[in-house]
Amino acid sequence: MSRNIFVIGATGYLGGVLARHFVEEGYEVTGLARREEAGAKLAADGITSVSGSLDDGMATVLAAASDADAVVYAAQVALDREPEVLERLCQALAGTGKTLIFTSGSGVFMKRTAGEWTSEAMAEDDPFEPVAFLSERVRTERIVRAAAETGVRAMVVRPPAI
Repeated sequence: MSRNIFVIGATGYLGGVLARHFVEEGYEVTGLARREEAGAKLAADGITSVSGSLDDGMATVLAAASDADAVVYAAQVALDREPEVLERLCQALAGTGKTLIFTSGSGVFMKRTAGEWTSEAMAEDDPFEPVAFLSERVRTERIVRAAAETGVRAMVVRPPAI
């Protein structure tokens, strides 16, 4: 069972809720913090902070991910940067059998209907054309899901509303 969880996005709303929940459940939790003040807040909640960022501190992020039993990605970066960040993370975890949970959202299935009702429904493997501004998110999801074929216990979770 995974006992050491690295939460990327632990200083944000969703990542923070998850990180504190894991601490309450007895897990050792590490969280990424870009600023010293954010790291201090994590420490106050029993979360070990790792200083770094997804922009210029990826080596630190990848090292922390490699040290963890499981990684939860609940961060927000520009959607056009997200595929690169997750590609590097998946490559670092390849062959380890570690868990990677990527938090996305059900909005990837959004269809512009101009207010008209539609009965269209899709499953995760059904082909679909995402709206343009979410195409990079869909690409990122595919990168994460493909990591399952490289020895990563990878999954995408799509909360419908946060």
